Amino acid sequence: MKGPGINLLDRLATLRPGRLGVVLLAALAAILLDSSVSAQTLIEIDRFGAGNAYRPGGPVAVRVIITSDQDEPVPGLIQWETSNPDGDIAANTRRIAVPGRGGVATTWVIADLPSRSDATAVTIEPWIFRLYEYRDGRRIREIASARIDPSLTKPRAAQQTEELAMVIGPNTAGLDGYGPIAGFNHRPGLNEQMVVVPNVSPGDLPDEWAGLAQYGLIVWAANDPSFYPSIIGNKPSIENALRRWIERGGHLVILLPGGSDPWRLGRNEMAFGDLLGELEPIKETGVPLIDALPALSDRPRLRRPDARFDLHRFEVDDLPSAWRPLAGFHPYSAPFDPDSIPVPDDAPPAARQLLVDDGQRAWEASKPPPVIYAVRRDVGHGTLDVVGIDVADPDLRVQQAPLLPATSTFWNPILGRRVFTANPPALAQLKNDRRLVPPGIIEDIGNGTLVSPVISLSGAAATGLLVGVMLFASYWLLAGPLGYAILKRGGLQRHAWTAFALCGLGFAILAWILGRISIGQSAPMKHLTVLRHVYAPSDEVSAPSLDRAITWFSSQLSGYGLASVEIGEDDSNDLLSHFSPPPNGLERTFLDANRYDVPFESRNGHEVPARATSAEFFADWMGASRSPNQIWSSTIRVDPDDPVRVFRTSDGRLEIDGTLINASGILLSNILISITDSQRTATLPLGLDGLPSLGSDAAITDVPPNLGLLFARAKPWLKDEAWDLGTAFPRSQILRSIGPNSLGGELGDLFQVNETLADIAVGRNLSEGEREKNLQGLSLFGMLTPPQIKTNRDSRAGGSQFQRRLARSIDLSRRLVEPNLVIMAFAYDAPCPVPITINGELQAGEGIVMLQWIHPLPVDVDLMVPERNEQFDPKSIDGDIDDLDPKDGVAAAWR
Repeated sequence: MKGPGINLLDRLATLRPGRLGVVLLAALAAILLDSSVSAQTLIEIDRFGAGNAYRPGGPVAVRVIITSDQDEPVPGLIQWETSNPDGDIAANTRRIAVPGRGGVATTWVIADLPSRSDATAVTIEPWIFRLYEYRDGRRIREIASARIDPSLTKPRAAQQTEELAMVIGPNTAGLDGYGPIAGFNHRPGLNEQMVVVPNVSPGDLPDEWAGLAQYGLIVWAANDPSFYPSIIGNKPSIENALRRWIERGGHLVILLPGGSDPWRLGRNEMAFGDLLGELEPIKETGVPLIDALPALSDRPRLRRPDARFDLHRFEVDDLPSAWRPLAGFHPYSAPFDPDSIPVPDDAPPAARQLLVDDGQRAWEASKPPPVIYAVRRDVGHGTLDVVGIDVADPDLRVQQAPLLPATSTFWNPILGRRVFTANPPALAQLKNDRRLVPPGIIEDIGNGTLVSPVISLSGAAATGLLVGVMLFASYWLLAGPLGYAILKRGGLQRHAWTAFALCGLGFAILAWILGRISIGQSAPMKHLTVLRHVYAPSDEVSAPSLDRAITWFSSQLSGYGLASVEIGEDDSNDLLSHFSPPPNGLERTFLDANRYDVPFESRNGHEVPARATSAEFFADWMGASRSPNQIWSSTIRVDPDDPVRVFRTSDGRLEIDGTLINASGILLSNILISITDSQRTATLPLGLDGLPSLGSDAAITDVPPNLGLLFARAKPWLKDEAWDLGTAFPRSQILRSIGPNSLGGELGDLFQVNETLADIAVGRNLSEGEREKNLQGLSLFGMLTPPQIKTNRDSRAGGSQFQRRLARSIDLSRRLVEPNLVIMAFAYDAPCPVPITINGELQAGEGIVMLQWIHPLPVDVDLMVPERNEQFDPKSIDGDIDDLDPKDGVAAAWR
């Protein structure tokens, strides 16, 4: 006998022919089945969000990788399935060319994430992706599907209460001072933390601006070939996405490296060449770092006092018309020494003084001019900054402990922030000394209660339901007991069936008529809109010519099936999505979940499920307003015969002249005006604990970067009314850094934390005044009073902070670090300035419009560059910073 190791061919030889054929067929089927399973088309993702980071409550881009097993290339459609706030399934689709067997295709797909109080909740469940063959606008067959766990990409999660910033560069460039720190649930001294995502390659960015919409700031530090703009030289879709992102309110900051010139400025040969082409900075090599230290830090000492670095500066007189100076510093100049003036020994005192005075004037004239190291231009409604100091350069950063730059010193005047960023050692010391302000009340000025009560159509739905109930009740009474009683009273019971039939026919006709009337009527719509307009003289071609608006709206969608909703006029850069009110979306969802497509190329409008009820949406739009009766065809006009002028009197007081005209076509009320000056606020001295102080034991919060004023107009502004700004002030005012009549003081008085723990526990609806105040606060969020950091030992008095979960794009704070006149006003019962089309019909709607009107003012460079503090003089900074002790009276060095 043969053992168990018998040869397979010998065993097959013993089988009869019929049985042999069956075995061979079974083996062949098993081989084919095994090959089809092991070599199927694969769907994977390697980025969940741009930079592999995300925040709930808005669009997020996912990079999909498809490894094909198709016999030949086919046109395809990739689909990412998500749930909208009503519980319906949105198929977020994008066309893609599926390669032949072994080929790999990569693309980005964009979908809206729901609002969640815990950001990680959106990555708990797997997401479903499907790939179809797609021809002639139809799905032909499903090629592959996958349930993908997004947490496998290890994305960085930002809460809805946190800001998200990206650095295309090797490190955080000093922005980490705004971010979370170990040992604290929330970084003390900040209303809002910033989650910074560094080390992002430009080639890994999405090719559509909506994929970048979750970021308010992108810093580009091209000091390494891995981050050169040439990487996207053959990827125009990425450059276009970045450009659209800036135009719609984004803030791009380019840090020029001290060594090479990867941007090839002045030659229009690289990304954004048309925007940067005329900009020609002057490179300075071997600049003493101590010269620039006041712009980089509030501490005077360096690891190497003789450290030098390279920078780029800008000549103000040579700047192209689209650009304006943003920041600068005064380099060190040896103080005037009267003894250095040669004076004859026999010169009388008057002559001696005359020679000294002449020498001092000559010394003043010979002082080096200020170094302008940062410039800015508007791009649409966004901002492009070019900064000549590369704060992402590791060699520069290590010149001070912990690292340069000090976040609030360098970044506040660029980003529009009003915070003092104490470093971890200082905060840990306060915590150990039990002098850190404990957590307290959080005023959430941007959540669902700001919007939902304004746009809710529950009243209209309730009216329709009430009419239906009353119609049915009337039918039941007339066709039933009441009708029979009437017939019995007249002895006509024998006609009951006839009366019943006629009654049914009559009510059917009535119901049909009411239904036709409701269908024929325009769909009701309510909205809350923030409209922004940046004023520019008609000959200023570089200024934005289109308004920008974000709007939340609710509309009645008649019938059942699919309804078409679209914003704008065929501009695919506009964004439309269902509104998911924070913190956790809608409380109700429909049981009958429907499916609908959200095509990648038409995110400005698509068909959505309709159930003869209302649905809530959010729109991000830019264009020319269209509404009835020419309302919003304009906003505020400047009288050409009396333009706006803001100037200083000889004693330093601020005065304003000019005439504005309300050309919006509607009455404006609750008007708030902000004026910011070129002059920077005085730097607050630091106490022994490294916190800002005015000599008292309690540290104060930081102040806005620029001097300015905030005031309100006492009465509404009538349509077509002219307003003489000279009457805005009862008298000219002196600008101050702190205290009464200061911008910081006025902001602190106007925006205060008013909620109590009871309010938070039970929840409450906002009054009209509170809603206006919250919208104004969201418009100036970066300038709101930050939380206190230090308190008396063992104090139980909790601090307070402001918080937001939505409407980040309406923040105007970076406008307040430049000379600007900003007007915020409200219009009620107003048509929506955003063109919204529902089932092919333009809807004006009715609701609240907040107008943000911005008038840029000229920059005074002499005022913009702060005077140099003598603490940064070389004679004051001898010694090694590593030898400093926090207790020796210079604890600012370890801040």
